[in-house]
Amino acid sequence: EPLERFHLPAGDIDIGERAFSELSVKSFTVDHKSTQFKEIEGVLFSADGKTLYRYPAGRKDETYIVPDGVNTIWDYAFNESRNLKNITLPDSVQTIKGHAFSNCRSLETIQMPVKMKKIGIRAFEKCERLSAITIPTGITTLSPALFDWCGNLKEISLPEGLKRVESDVFMYCKSLKEIVFPSSVEKIDDSSFLRCDELETIKASRKAVIKSSDYVGRRLFTIYAPRDSSMYLYAKKHYIKVVEIEEY
Repeated sequence: EPLERFHLPAGDIDIGERAFSELSVKSFTVDHKSTQFKEIEGVLFSADGKTLYRYPAGRKDETYIVPDGVNTIWDYAFNESRNLKNITLPDSVQTIKGHAFSNCRSLETIQMPVKMKKIGIRAFEKCERLSAITIPTGITTLSPALFDWCGNLKEISLPEGLKRVESDVFMYCKSLKEIVFPSSVEKIDDSSFLRCDELETIKASRKAVIKSSDYVGRRLFTIYAPRDSSMYLYAKKHYIKVVEIEEY
C-alpha cells in the first residue's frame, strides 16, 4: 500500500535523478519554510515552480494536467504512476528527463508542446497502453530506448527536423507496423527497431545513414529508400526486401 503522505522538511536536500523513483505515496507535503520545494495539490515542485520533481505514484487519479510555467519534468517524475491514463504538458515545458514516464502502464495519451527541445533516455519505457504519439517539432534526437517495451504502440509521427535516431528506440514495440523517417534524419541505429515483430515498412531518405549492429532480429519488413542510399545498401547486405523510391 502507498504511503498517505511524504513530508519534506526545510533545509537543503540533495535531489538525485532517482531520489523518489521507487517511492509510492499519495501526496507530498513541504515545510512552509522550505526555499527549495513546494507542493501543488500534493505534487512536488521546485520552489519556483519550474521543475516538476515527483508526481505521487500512489494517487488514483487517471488524468493530470501539468501546471503552466513548468519547463522541466525531472528524472523518474511519473515513474510507476500506474493509474494515470492521460497527461497534458503545457507549452512552457522544454525538457523531459530520463525515465520521466517509465512504467506508466495505464498511460494512453500524452500531449506534448510542439516546441519542446529534449526527451531523455527511456522516458516512455514500458508505457504498455500507449498506442499513438506525435513527437514535437523541436526534438532533433530520439534518445536511446525511448519507447522500449511499448508493446501497444501502433502509430508514431516523427517531425521534419529530426536528425538522429539512437539505439533501441522502438525495441519490443511489437504492434508497430510502419516507421517513416522524415527527410531530415541523418543517422539511424538499426537496433532502434530491434524486436519489432509486426514491423512491415521502413521508409528513409538518401540522407539517412544507418549504423548496423551485429544482430537486428526479425527482418521480414520492407525498406523503401532511394537507390544506392545507405538504407538501400543496408537492405541488400542483410537480404531485406527493398523497394526503390524517389528522393523526398
